[in-house]
Amino acid sequence: MVSVIMPAYNAEANIEEACCSVLGQTYKHIELLVIDDGSSDGTVRILERLQESDQRLKFHTIGNSGVSTARNFGINKANGTYIGFLDADDMYHPEKIQKQVNFLDSRACDAVVTGIQRFMDASSERQWLSRSFPPDLGENARFELTYNLPTNQYVLFNTVLAKRYVFEMGELYEPGLKTGEDWDLWIKLSRHFRFEGLAEPLFFYRKHETSSSAAYRETMTLNAHLSILNHAVTPGDSKSRIRRRVRSKYLEFLNNALFKGAYGDAAIIALKGCLLVGIFLDGRFYEILKDRLAEKLGSQRG
Repeated sequence: MVSVIMPAYNAEANIEEACCSVLGQTYKHIELLVIDDGSSDGTVRILERLQESDQRLKFHTIGNSGVSTARNFGINKANGTYIGFLDADDMYHPEKIQKQVNFLDSRACDAVVTGIQRFMDASSERQWLSRSFPPDLGENARFELTYNLPTNQYVLFNTVLAKRYVFEMGELYEPGLKTGEDWDLWIKLSRHFRFEGLAEPLFFYRKHETSSSAAYRETMTLNAHLSILNHAVTPGDSKSRIRRRVRSKYLEFLNNALFKGAYGDAAIIALKGCLLVGIFLDGRFYEILKDRLAEKLGSQRG
């Protein structure tokens, strides 16, 4: 059996489509565990109606405790040999689970991630956007690849299907993290388990004009990610290696802030990055400034 865990909070707009994408899988031996995180809209009514027609859907209502707590609750309730995840506004390709189960059964790995297809619903018309695919998660490099994965690729962790024992060693989602919780967990798990990539876009990721992650300032998100990096340091990490990783994070978030026009955050990140880890010594610092300035001037001319 495959257990799919879906945290939900005030998700009435999209949860039916998300649930149906799981219940309509070509692989039928599924339980869908929806963890309602204290919704105040019509989410529960929709779940009750769907449950009447398909008993594979089970839902639990908990207090408003956050997505990490909801996922952990679902993991503890899961009965499946395999465990996967889906947010209440995303969708699975109809063959996602079947292809991942076949992959896991034929390979010596503990979990498999897939590619994603981004999309957006605008003016009642669905727009298909960019795709992302997992990197080569070689056995010897999996920790380094996970550790250094760019922020815009973290959505790949949402596509995972893992063997149940992966979550039985005690590593779960960190409730104290408001962002980056997927990355934090899979950094920890990558030290102990082997996971591979299936280069097919089997996960449909819905983009919103505003998202929950957009509510966090770049400086707040950067601080959370730096905390994750700090906790992931190993005794074998040299000071120069740690410094390079932290510097890369500052540069990544400086670029993000400038791209979004969050110039106050960009100034804070640039100042701290220069003072703490010398980002001005890295050629990428000047490439970022040049590229973002060129974009700004180009938009003004247009």
